[in-house]
Amino acid sequence: MPSVVAYWSGRYPACAQRDELCLRMADLGKLSHSYFSPPPPIRRFDQTITGDILLSRHIFPNPPSSAKLTRIDEEFYSLPRISLCGLEFSLYDGRELYTGDDRISLVFCLDDDPEIDGLLVYVEDRAECRKYEDERIKRADLYLAVPHLHLRYYLEDWLDYLIGGMKYYYIENLSYWRYETLWDDREKLVNCFDQGGTFELFETLKRQLENEVGAWSGISKEARRFRASVREQMEG
Repeated sequence: MPSVVAYWSGRYPACAQRDELCLRMADLGKLSHSYFSPPPPIRRFDQTITGDILLSRHIFPNPPSSAKLTRIDEEFYSLPRISLCGLEFSLYDGRELYTGDDRISLVFCLDDDPEIDGLLVYVEDRAECRKYEDERIKRADLYLAVPHLHLRYYLEDWLDYLIGGMKYYYIENLSYWRYETLWDDREKLVNCFDQGGTFELFETLKRQLENEVGAWSGISKEARRFRASVREQMEG
């Protein structure tokens, strides 16, 4: 199969369980970042942003009617102010295939409007917006898109397990797509996750990540060596 971009979306208003999920995801992110040299910090969000803020329509489970939102066109809404909380980390891949498109986002909107509050988003700041070809995104100060991750073979099943566990234990309305819609069957979720708990879930995810990084280490070194030789030839 070719590479795939996996997508997840949902809404999770503030609660003690959301705080717990953020802590466990930060722990998972620290493990992933430990493989980078040097290890980058976890990107954390706890701020209010003002400016030209663009929102993808796909972050909403249903077309919103909030008076706070301005409809730009069929794809985008805008608003002048948004508060965000949560975190984001890069999923280590020694092959370095999708640098910059390797971010696992667990960032939530904070707002007194229930159509906006708790939405899961993928945050593109002003510098990241400038990289887009779409002129409307390129002009924005902030773009809130659907969380997504670019994968090719490596850790695809791992991400399925992570999102399934998040849906079973935390975000019941979470939607997930990788090649097809997954985890819509409640019986499958129960069969997969009912025997453990959140501690067991994340310990398993950490072991699986460690095993996968080790199993792909040889391929990763070859991929980096090949790209370095290509760059040398192009620069020579």
